Amino acid sequence: MEKTAEQEVENLLCALVKKVPEFQNKVFSIGGFVRDKFLGVSSKDLDIVVTEKDGAEKFAKFLKQSLAAWGDIPSEGISTPYKLGESYPIWHLRFNNDIVFENKIYLTAGAELDIVDSQKECFPDPESRQRITVFGTFDEDIERRDFTINMLAFDLTNERVVDASASGIDDIKKKIIRFHPKISGDKVFSDDPLRMIRAIRFHCKYDFDVDPETLNAIKRNAERIKIISGERIRDELIKIMLLGKLHKAIQIMDKFDLLQYILPEVKALQGVEQDVYYHAEGDVYVHTLMVLEKTKSTVVSQMAALLHDIGKPATQEFKPQPDNAPPRISFKKHETISSELAEVVMQRLKFDLDTIKKVRKLIEFHLKGHSANEWSGSAVRRFIRDCGDELEDVLHITDCDSQSSHGHWVKNHIPELRERIKHVSQIPVRKKTILNGNEIMNLLNLKPGKQLGEIINKLQEIEDDFAVQFCRAITREEAEQQLKSTFIV
Repeated sequence: MEKTAEQEVENLLCALVKKVPEFQNKVFSIGGFVRDKFLGVSSKDLDIVVTEKDGAEKFAKFLKQSLAAWGDIPSEGISTPYKLGESYPIWHLRFNNDIVFENKIYLTAGAELDIVDSQKECFPDPESRQRITVFGTFDEDIERRDFTINMLAFDLTNERVVDASASGIDDIKKKIIRFHPKISGDKVFSDDPLRMIRAIRFHCKYDFDVDPETLNAIKRNAERIKIISGERIRDELIKIMLLGKLHKAIQIMDKFDLLQYILPEVKALQGVEQDVYYHAEGDVYVHTLMVLEKTKSTVVSQMAALLHDIGKPATQEFKPQPDNAPPRISFKKHETISSELAEVVMQRLKFDLDTIKKVRKLIEFHLKGHSANEWSGSAVRRFIRDCGDELEDVLHITDCDSQSSHGHWVKNHIPELRERIKHVSQIPVRKKTILNGNEIMNLLNLKPGKQLGEIINKLQEIEDDFAVQFCRAITREEAEQQLKSTFIV
């Protein structure tokens, strides 16, 4: 397990708290940080709980003052603590340097931590996830958390793990996700429905099972996920995508009855038949999960894979065949419809505009490479230019799409296309023509307008054809001569 700066901070706090009676047995690291340490997994999410009213503020300011006074660091080595939020105040600190304390070096540079009072909470509005928190006991703070595996605490005074639920350690060993034995599962998920997606994320990340009682509670409360904002759901999905496990999460969401509320457009792919000559693997939903499983673990690639065929239900057409042969099934322009629907889905989930734009491009282009065996060298160059910075991502998703299409007529042309791209790229593909618009207008005595755009497109074709034919880039003089001979009579 690679040691993180946050783990160094925890070690430092253990050494420090032992020196200060005021904080002894009142300061704990808690939650995911303790869970991951128990699992032998590196973690950077260090949360500290202080079991004293206004203790978080007091402890945060104490760290700043004492480390500056006792530690061999300048005052700016640790940030001035600042408060995040009002109803649920969190005191945030950042370590800008490593710290020497009692002749020991702690490699804390870059570490961040959040410090809070122990809390109890309630959710007064059934149509909102908004909570009200007040100071509470250590046990009350533990009981408000989601699952037993996240209820472990580490006492910084005696350096012992505290298993307040009496189930956390055992559930980690058994690889089980479940709620506190004293707390109703309906309350856990009704109060904060986002916990249902968190359960799926933990299942994907750690390969833990969700126990039957917890699973049933999720199913009973699945519709409650509708009160969760798009941003919150997006953030959980991103964490899953970066694990490369979105295909697994989608299946679990469906099993838990959540998919219909979170991604109804994906749920709608179930039962949508495809042409057996190209998709013997199954319906559009099955195919989508297969593509998603093969796709690299980036947000753009995973979202493009998930949504690349969501336009198929709206574009499905059947053509009966003679002699009881299976009907031919087509989805004309489904890549365009899929791209448009993908934007709607991603806007609902509050993705940023740049990510949406990239995903749309991958979806719009994901079919082009399937016909690459018919392309000329100039067509390959145009493909490179049209894809731009997303070239590799477009090739990747088309490759995954081909590998996930098991029909008799399917052939994957992407490996061959990659080799052709390497070959034609020996002469760099320009994003812009060698002559700009003003130069073309002066050369041909033109004014701005539609014709200028057509001429620029023609010049790009000329440049591509020239590179393929002569294995070198066209010169400005040659470009001017070609335009004159083409457009001046």
